[in-house]
Amino acid sequence: MITQNELRRKVVHISLGTALSLLYGMGILTRGRFLVLLGLVIFMFLLYLVWNIPVLHQFMLLVEREEDMKSFPGIGAIFFVAGFTLAAWLFPQDAALAAMLILSWADGVSVVAGAFGRVPYVNPKKNWEGIIAGIFAGGAAALVAVPAIESFLAAALAMLVEGFDVTIAGWRVSDNITVPLISGTVIVGLRALI
Repeated sequence: MITQNELRRKVVHISLGTALSLLYGMGILTRGRFLVLLGLVIFMFLLYLVWNIPVLHQFMLLVEREEDMKSFPGIGAIFFVAGFTLAAWLFPQDAALAAMLILSWADGVSVVAGAFGRVPYVNPKKNWEGIIAGIFAGGAAALVAVPAIESFLAAALAMLVEGFDVTIAGWRVSDNITVPLISGTVIVGLRALI
């Protein structure tokens, strides 16, 4: 079952991610502007640690996970913008745009669909229904930027890896980082093979 808070969080994830992706695709958000945006988001949430910024605080109460509110509110948002920024800097524009859209849609839809899933994935916190829904949603969204073979293979590998909850030195790596890095790498890798 998905909580109202988590559902709102994923709606914001998909909506904001799609908006940022479209702004990048139109050339309004550039690599440099993503760096500035990342800096502003980091500054805003560091400030929020010491001062409950009124409008932001009300918004955070609606969408932030309880455990993150206690430890570092906004950490997911920081990693989200960091994932977009890394994609913009590491990959060609069409591959970066596809990676951004996969992050926005695959990750968002997988959680919502996974709430109704019953077939466990390798990681028992995840299920196949969520993974497959994420692959289809992310792959379909990425069709805006890249061909179908690239979009669906990128979404598939990103979601299959995301389902493991990757950890490095005991720290869980945010899927807001792994999903765009994996999906962008798959697209660039496929092009290198052909």
